[in-house]
Amino acid sequence: MEHLIDQIAEKASKHKIIPFIGAGCSTPMLHVDWDSLVKKMKAEISSQCEGHLEIAQDFVDKRGKKSLCNFLQDYLTIEEFEDEKGYSYLALLAMGIKLIYTTNQDNVMEQCMKKYGRPYRKIVSLEDLGVAEPGDSLYIKFHGDLSIPESVVFAKNDYNHRMSLNDYFLDIKIRADLLGKSLLFIGYSFRDDNVKQIFQELHHAFRCKLPKSYLIAYIPSEELETVCLEYGIEYIAPLRIFPNLSYNEAFEKYLYQLVEKTFSLKTTSEIGSIFRPNTPSAKRVLSGMEIGLLSQMLDKEELTTAIGKFRAKLDHTIIPKDYEEEIIKLFCEMCRRCENNDQIMELNGAAFNLFLNKKESRLDVYVHLMAIGNRHTKQGSMDWYHVTMPSMPREYDIVFVAMAIDILRNWGDAITDDYREFISQRVDHSKDLNELSKEEQRYVKEQLDYAWEGKTTYEHPLKRQNRIRKAGYQFPGFAKDYDSIMKSMMSSLPKEFTTPYEE
Repeated sequence: MEHLIDQIAEKASKHKIIPFIGAGCSTPMLHVDWDSLVKKMKAEISSQCEGHLEIAQDFVDKRGKKSLCNFLQDYLTIEEFEDEKGYSYLALLAMGIKLIYTTNQDNVMEQCMKKYGRPYRKIVSLEDLGVAEPGDSLYIKFHGDLSIPESVVFAKNDYNHRMSLNDYFLDIKIRADLLGKSLLFIGYSFRDDNVKQIFQELHHAFRCKLPKSYLIAYIPSEELETVCLEYGIEYIAPLRIFPNLSYNEAFEKYLYQLVEKTFSLKTTSEIGSIFRPNTPSAKRVLSGMEIGLLSQMLDKEELTTAIGKFRAKLDHTIIPKDYEEEIIKLFCEMCRRCENNDQIMELNGAAFNLFLNKKESRLDVYVHLMAIGNRHTKQGSMDWYHVTMPSMPREYDIVFVAMAIDILRNWGDAITDDYREFISQRVDHSKDLNELSKEEQRYVKEQLDYAWEGKTTYEHPLKRQNRIRKAGYQFPGFAKDYDSIMKSMMSSLPKEFTTPYEE
């Protein structure tokens, strides 16, 4: 099946793949599948019917469509997306695909896109399509949304009604979308009658000529493979490729490899259009499996090698928010172990290319970079240690250097005279001590007093700050940070080289 992943990645890199998401993608987060859901439904109404669609229809006949939707909402709605359980959704975001179909009625994808600030338009009704604009990212709920009961296709009569319509608007939409493109079914298994209904429905929509399609099964099934063969769909069972893994791990690993190949191909094709990108930028997304491997590697590898491998995985990579704390721990541990200028330079580069979501994470990295400046060996009188991190307010460096000293104390590092020079420069261009809160003042003074214990050629920075300010001398304004330099540079470029920047 190796050639299939290459085919899919090639098409995905050229925006010629349209994902069609099944329940298997959401099951790890919802803790319910089609079988268990219908079983609960049967018990709820004491139904004597057999068959998933028949039981659902019995529920509608007895309690109505609105009650069915209320019942489903209890099991198919989540409050917050969990990164660890939703890798398939993160993989789709990472591939930069702007059109996704689903038969799911849950809200997992919506919560994923909300968490990562990805704008999208949910399509349920014809009116939704009418207000969609060119360039919008569309999430098309092919079997409706629970908030609109009349749109939901779940029971037997729903499927029969859909099949009776010759020109249903979503059938027309998918036929148009798939001109020259392929469907990629993700997370389907043969655990319910729904799957065959979906294929029959699409087969009907395409007038018995379903375009080239692929299916990545969540759980292997000979029945599903037979159905795929019947409809000309390429069947892929990750568990057969990775037999030593669980079905969930195998499913995630296959998606991970697909994202990697897509990312590689897409990046290559984008090199020639750096200033005029005409497709969404593809970025890798970090998986929990990779974090575990990185952690093991850091325990075994020599530090320079470890930093290189860390950067190979993390530079310009999307870090799921739930994993960010683990990444910061790994980075700070590398800082604690660093010994020479080359390692310090590499850690600064790694920090600059870390896509961190939380302010506290960026601050943690920044103060650790400040701390390792104590281990920087000066190669000449003009060789000063520099730290550059996007969006860090330089006027608060007086607090940040105090935090760095605190870290060094915990490490048991003696403060060097070269580092005292670095601290003095930072304090010179920071806020006045008196502008800080009383608690911050006490903390800063304690740490700086510790750093100036013993013999030194440098004046205590707080005494120096007080003496210079009393004399009326004003230091030049705070040095420009990364963001202000970037804005200044972009404003000076000719307009034909600039495009809207999207974080």
